[in-house]
Parts: sequence; structure tokens; C-alpha cells
Amino acid sequence: MTGIQIKADGIGKKLDTMISRAKNARAYLNRIAYPMYQEAQLERWKTENVSEGAPWKRLSPRYLAQKKIRFASEPYSGRKMLVATGRLLKSVVGSERRYHRKIVTDKKLIISTTVPYAAEVAEVRPFMVFGNNTKKKILEGFRKYVVYG
Repeated sequence: MTGIQIKADGIGKKLDTMISRAKNARAYLNRIAYPMYQEAQLERWKTENVSEGAPWKRLSPRYLAQKKIRFASEPYSGRKMLVATGRLLKSVVGSERRYHRKIVTDKKLIISTTVPYAAEVAEVRPFMVFGNNTKKKILEGFRKYVVYG
């Protein structure tokens, strides 16, 4: 017999496993990407979107002063943008199941909120658009998941 024979113990099996993981990303999306999303959202709200690139448009000084009094007993004591009662924040992060929507398929993670005023808020202060660093972190996590499990 002439020619070269290459014996690749385990390589084929490893490649098959990686291909299988890449085709069915549901486990990654649920176990890794979703918690990364939640962490990024919490950081966004804590920093008033600075963590995602640009800060949200400032509140008027008058409204900010009223908010500190009216929502003093709520999360962040009325001192953070987009947090009065905390309903919108909780619905986006997932701790308020009543308004939180999460759909996971083999290829997609779809997250939304059904808080009635969310669309108007998002027009002025977008809270569901992520910066490049967050996107890269999630994609790098997927690469590691495919390669290492």
C-alpha cells in the first residue's frame, strides 16, 4: 500500500461534538447567554447606559427632584433613570415574570418586555440595544461553548 495514512484518534469525535453544539445552541443560549444578558442589563441600569457606550439622555432637574421624593422607598430611591417602581427594570432583567418574555430556539434567544410604557421609554432611552463589548462577550462565550462545551 502506498500513500500516507493519518490516524486521528478522537479528532473526528471532537469535531462531531463541536458541530452538534453549534447546530443546537439552545443550551448555550439558556445557560450562558441569558445570564450574560441579565448581567449586562443590570450593569446598564446601574450605570444609566454608560456600560453600553453612551449615557442615556439626562432627566430634567425638576423631574429628578420630584422623583427622589416620590420614589424614595423604591429601588434606587428614585435616583436612577428609568427606575421608579422598578417594574420596567425587573421585566427586562427577568425577575418580574409577569411582563418578561423569553423565547429560546435552537438558534435564537428572544427577550422582550410587555410593560405597557416600555416602547415610549425605549424611544428616548434605548434599553434593549447592546454595545460592541457586550456583543463580543456573548459571541466569545459561544465560541468557547462550541469548542470546549
